[in-house]
Amino acid sequence: MTAEQARLRAAITDRRGAVRGPFEALLRSPVPGGLLEELSTYCARESALPERLRELALLVVARRFDAQHSWLAHVGKAVAAGVDPAALERLARDEPPGFGRADEAVLHRFAVQALTDHFVDDDTYAAALAEFGEQGLVDLVIALGTFTTLALVLNTFQVDLPPDREPPFPDVRGFRREDQPLPAPGEPLTAPTRQVPLPSRRLRAGVTRTDITPADLTGLHPMPGSFSAVHDPLFLRALYLDDGETEVALVSLDLIEAGDITPLRERIERELGIPADHVVITATHTHNAPRIADVSPGALAHAGGPESFAYTEIVYDRVVAALREARSGARPARFGVGSGTADVNVNREEYADGRWILGHNPDGPSDKTVWVLKFESEDGEPIAVLINYAVHSTVVFGTGEISGDLAGAACRHVERALREEHGTDTVALWMPGALGDQAPRIDLGLPFGVAPTERQRARAYAAMDAQGLIVGTEVLRVADRIGETSSGVRIRAGQRTIPCPVKAGHGVMETMRQETVDTVPLRLALVALGDVALTGVSGEVITEVHRRLRAESPLARTLLVSLANDRIGYLPDDAHFDRPVHSVNGCPIARGHAENAIVDGLVGLITDLVSGGRG
Repeated sequence: MTAEQARLRAAITDRRGAVRGPFEALLRSPVPGGLLEELSTYCARESALPERLRELALLVVARRFDAQHSWLAHVGKAVAAGVDPAALERLARDEPPGFGRADEAVLHRFAVQALTDHFVDDDTYAAALAEFGEQGLVDLVIALGTFTTLALVLNTFQVDLPPDREPPFPDVRGFRREDQPLPAPGEPLTAPTRQVPLPSRRLRAGVTRTDITPADLTGLHPMPGSFSAVHDPLFLRALYLDDGETEVALVSLDLIEAGDITPLRERIERELGIPADHVVITATHTHNAPRIADVSPGALAHAGGPESFAYTEIVYDRVVAALREARSGARPARFGVGSGTADVNVNREEYADGRWILGHNPDGPSDKTVWVLKFESEDGEPIAVLINYAVHSTVVFGTGEISGDLAGAACRHVERALREEHGTDTVALWMPGALGDQAPRIDLGLPFGVAPTERQRARAYAAMDAQGLIVGTEVLRVADRIGETSSGVRIRAGQRTIPCPVKAGHGVMETMRQETVDTVPLRLALVALGDVALTGVSGEVITEVHRRLRAESPLARTLLVSLANDRIGYLPDDAHFDRPVHSVNGCPIARGHAENAIVDGLVGLITDLVSGGRG
């Protein structure tokens, strides 16, 4: 032991009573080791945060990095300082902890976003600043970084658990090498019986992409008019996932909408054994494509004719075949999540000439977030990328040609780039976000029914490709930046249907059909991948509803998929009903019911399935 190491050992012993945990390893580099020990002392004992929050910050990091030694050393201190032990038990199980105190809930949300997404959204930042003040917020960020470094030291050098303690996390095996402690300074760090902690669950993923372009275009346009040609093909993209206990299926269709998809989900359960309430099927909402399935009673949706129902059966067959193929080809996988931004959407509820129209309202609410869920093989080969973004795929609406539009262009760009880089047939699934009030920034720009000139048509397709390129490029950037992926992902899934009082549509298109009934079924879905909630709603949800859902969800990363398993109409928040905008006129649910049913229903699903551990 060098003189510097001896001085550091004496200083640590004087301050802490003994050299334990990560500090045995840090003795080998005494200068930064000493600075880190002093900084950790400040963060744990002297920062502007109260002791209760200092201890909680350490435990959140410990759980995020599976630092079991840190957890066992501090969980008792956190309870003694006033943190709810039941909430900590849930945190240890990697479930939403449900902290009862506002400052604890804000700290947890802030820490999860910072450690996982590497960024913090504006709402969470504002809440943290209000709770902790400027110095407290800076101290929190420093603490998260410091405790992360200590966690990496603990896990890299496999610091043992105390001999009388069991591993605290049910999904990770603990280090137990009591007969072989960490060597003293000067001795080799390598040991012949290194034990890597292995998650008890193993994720598997399988994907397929299948052409669903109709061979006969007759009678398939869901709005007035007809399709004259195919500009680019339509696809279904299917992702199968299982964690050894739970199977789920996610399907994206290049269609304007899918009505009540219950018969298809029930068929998938009969033929493949995947539970119907573990299946989420959505449409990319390209308006240059057919619709499928029937309209739910009370819904405001485009009614299809006999050609549409014949095409529906074709799509159903191909979905079942695609999922069968994806399931048979499933392989061990790792999962990660990240987010970025793309400014190709704009609020479309514009007030002009004394009335509300569908236009461009740059001052209206608009969420630019691009969510990316990445699935890769154990050796890093990309399997699938799930894209969640809020925009209508209506750039080329009015050309009268079959096209995947903006969503299809984005997926093609991602798939082509990954194929060129990795030589793989990676699948990019587009699952639309809260798009009910979001238009593309640039579109054909003609009144409905006016045929474009060849020059206008060419410009529209160029705008489609350009905006798809912007989103697709951001997806690739975010996917590359996702550094932390895991195979130990627990999957939980479930659905519920809420009958809501019907409101008649007003000023809607003549192809919209609404059956006279008392209630309309609002279908909600949840697929939770670890602490990521992929929620589904059976309509075109608007921005403010998703914002409220994110704020109230127990999971910091709560995504929303519109048009999931049905399309009953537009679903605005209650405040929207004060003005006759398009989303209110096309909403089939009475005021005071849609927003609360969505938010309360999905928060309840997340709480029941994720916190309760079912699924």
